[in-house]
Amino acid sequence: MATPAICFFRKKEKRGFIVLSGQKSQFADNGFIVEEGADRKLASLVISAPGVRERKPAFVGFTQSTDRGADFKAGDQIDMQLRIYSFKADDIPALLEKFMEVRKAATGKNSPRNLIPFSQVTGWMTERIDSRWYAGDKFQFYCPENANWISFGWIGGLMNTYPMLALGDQFHLDRVSSTFDFAIPRAQGDAGYFFGALNCDGKNFGREGYDEFPEIVLTRKNADVLFWMIKQFELIKTQGREISIQPDWERNIQRLADAFVATWKKNGQWGRMLNNETGEVAEYNTSGGVMAIGGLALAANFYGKPEYLKIAKEAADFYYQRDFVAQGMTTGGCADILQNADSETAAGFMTSLMALYQTTGDEKWLENPVNWQIWLQPGRPHTIMSFPWKQSWVN
Repeated sequence: MATPAICFFRKKEKRGFIVLSGQKSQFADNGFIVEEGADRKLASLVISAPGVRERKPAFVGFTQSTDRGADFKAGDQIDMQLRIYSFKADDIPALLEKFMEVRKAATGKNSPRNLIPFSQVTGWMTERIDSRWYAGDKFQFYCPENANWISFGWIGGLMNTYPMLALGDQFHLDRVSSTFDFAIPRAQGDAGYFFGALNCDGKNFGREGYDEFPEIVLTRKNADVLFWMIKQFELIKTQGREISIQPDWERNIQRLADAFVATWKKNGQWGRMLNNETGEVAEYNTSGGVMAIGGLALAANFYGKPEYLKIAKEAADFYYQRDFVAQGMTTGGCADILQNADSETAAGFMTSLMALYQTTGDEKWLENPVNWQIWLQPGRPHTIMSFPWKQSWVN
């Protein structure tokens, strides 16, 4: 756990409860257990020392746990640091704001170590991305993973090209342009959304476990493509190389923006999965599309389409109230964890709210204590925080 804690909110009494613990005792890591009785009349919140799991999670499913209990002897004792808070809280954001104030009370401040210069990391990442350059007889492009295809969004398709553009040299601009030429005109369905993946032979296929239904695509992947393609168009123009932006690229990405607008008007959300033939939501009720908020905000300026910004604002308010305020979590960013809470939609929502602020100048998008942000603290490395933007975006 990033912070060893259990928190809950009692809506009827409007109270928050937080219990903090140290990470471990002298008998290894502590355990954190939330267990509900079969009749759903009682739930137990347990902090144990040591933590012993019956099974441990693997990338898919579970495996046998190697955790073992302590071999206690007469006279042994366990020392545990605990802090317990019970306080008035009007809603879940109030609970989370309190959590961010007290979360280090038991563990103390972080002591990060700066081990690697950023210039070295840049060199390693440039080498890594260039090592996945596919140079076939017909097509040449950047592969975002260890296979000769482009899987769009999520793990890097049409996103891993951004840092290569930022290098500013002609060599990498040529490679990025080749990637765009290969991917953008071939990978869109009838509604304007991209397929899950595009193989090196130029054929589209599903990438979300729906092999028999390749038209069903992860919303988040298309939202990533919209946001990062507009960012790349803007970067190329800033570099004074806008002559290299092909009109077909711009038209196809505008089709993608139009698809998000059409789906929003028809379904009132973007869901977790979309049908790229019909443009309709295929699986509902997650935050999987929140990155499209930022994409539409940027596209409103780039294409001169005020309607994009209007939809972006509506969607930001909708997801904030439905997911963050009502549930305290965002979900649906990953194809392999169903509707569980995930950090990726939280980061995407934060990014989108910043794009809304940068586009509109309206501090409303900074003041909502929504999701996770980078809080710049003087004299300290960046720390992931959840806090009202206006108070924390200081230094």
